[in-house]
Amino acid sequence: MVITLFDYLLFPLYFLILFFIVLRKAEKYKGTILRKYFLNTFYIHIFGCVIHAMVLQYYYGSGDAFGYFDGGHFIKQSVFNSGKFIGVFFLDGQSLSQLPGTENMSAYAYGNLFATSSLSAMKFMGFFSIFSFSHFLINALFFGFISFIGTWKLFCVFNDLSKRSIEKPLANFIIFTPTIWFWGSGAGKDSIALGFLGILLFSLYQLFIKKERIIINIIYAIISLYLLSGIKVALIGIVSVSIGAYFILNIIQKSKNILLRFTLIIIAIAGLIGFIFISINAINDSLEETAQLIQSNIENYSIAESEESKGGFAPLNFDISPVGILIATPATVFSTLYRPFLWETRKPIMFLSALESFIMLCSFLYMLFKSKFFGFFKTLLTDPCVMFCFVFCTLMAMIVGFTTFNFGTLVRYRLPLLPFYIFMILLINNHIKSNKNTSDKAILG
Repeated sequence: MVITLFDYLLFPLYFLILFFIVLRKAEKYKGTILRKYFLNTFYIHIFGCVIHAMVLQYYYGSGDAFGYFDGGHFIKQSVFNSGKFIGVFFLDGQSLSQLPGTENMSAYAYGNLFATSSLSAMKFMGFFSIFSFSHFLINALFFGFISFIGTWKLFCVFNDLSKRSIEKPLANFIIFTPTIWFWGSGAGKDSIALGFLGILLFSLYQLFIKKERIIINIIYAIISLYLLSGIKVALIGIVSVSIGAYFILNIIQKSKNILLRFTLIIIAIAGLIGFIFISINAINDSLEETAQLIQSNIENYSIAESEESKGGFAPLNFDISPVGILIATPATVFSTLYRPFLWETRKPIMFLSALESFIMLCSFLYMLFKSKFFGFFKTLLTDPCVMFCFVFCTLMAMIVGFTTFNFGTLVRYRLPLLPFYIFMILLINNHIKSNKNTSDKAILG
C-alpha cells in the first residue's frame, strides 16, 4: 500500500497549515461573495485530491501517480546523498540515471526518467517529499493546492474580463465541474499544468491589461513558463497563439483607422497561414516517426483493451499526412470535447465523465440554437475574449484528439481547456441575453 496509516495521521496537520494560509488570503475578499467562492474552490480541490488518491489505491490499485511518487522518492534521496543538493532538480533524465540508487527504482519510474513531462512530475514529487517525509497523501495535498491556486487565478481573470456579469454561474461551473476538481486535483501532471497555466495567465493579465505589480508578475510568469515547459510544453504555444488572436481582434475592434484594421486582418491571416505552414513542415520533417508513433498507439490500445475494461476507443481512420490531419481535425476536436458518449462507458467513474461531456455538448447546441447559428460566429468575430477561448479550446482539443485513444487519458488531457470552454459558453450566452434585452427595449420604445 502506497498510502499508509502515517499518511492519515499527518494529513490533518498539513491541511490545517494550508487552511490557515487560505483563511489569511480570504480576508482580501471579506464582505463579498468572492470569499465564499474562494474558500469553496479550496475545499473542493482538497476533497478532490483525497478522493483521487483513494480511487488510485482502493479502486485501481495502481496509477501513474504512484510511479511518480517512487521516482520522487529517488530524487529526494539524491538531494541528500549525491552531494548535488538542490541541483538535482535541474538534472536531465540521463544525468539522474547515473546517480546511485536507481537500482531501487521500479521499472516504470526508471523509464520515466527519460520522458520530460513525467520526469517533471517526479521532480515535483521529490520536492514535496522533502516536506512530507515521503508520504503520498501529503504530496497529493500539495498537488491539489497548486491546482486550487491556478483554478482560482483563471476564475479571477475570466471574472474581470467579463466585468463580473457572469460571476455566479462562472464560479459554480469552474469550481464544481467534476473533471476540474477530481482529475485536476490529483497527484499528477494535470494538476500542475492547470495550476501553472492559471498562474501564467493571471500574471500576463496583470502585466499587459491591468499593468499592476510589474516585477512580481514578471517573476511569476517566468517561473510558470519554465515549469510548464517541462510538464506540457504544448500549452505555451497554445497560450501564445490564443493571446495573439485576442490582442489582434481587440485592436481591430478599437481602431477607427480602416487601413490599420485591414492591415491587422492581413497580418492575422498571414500569421495563421504561417503557423499552419510551420506545423505542416514540422510534421513533414518527421512524418515517418509520427506515423509510426500514431500507429503504435493505435495497436497498443487495441491490444491492451479488454472486454472488461473498455477504456479505449477506435481511433478515426485518416491519412497520416499533413492534409489528412487537417481534414480530420473537425472530427478530432469534436471527439475530444464531447466523448465519451453515455453509451460508450463501462465503468462508473467514466460514466461521470460521459455525463459531463453530454452536458458540454448540450450547452454548445443550446448556445448555437439561441444565437441562431450565425450569431455564434458574429460574437466570435467581435468579442476578443470569445476568440481567445475558441482558439485555445480548438488547438488544445486538436492536440489531445490526435494523440489519445483512451477515454481515461482523454478526459485528463483535455482538462486545461475546460475552464476556457465554460467561460466561452457563458460569455456567448450573456451576449445573447444582452442582445435580446436590447431588442425588447427597442420594440417597447
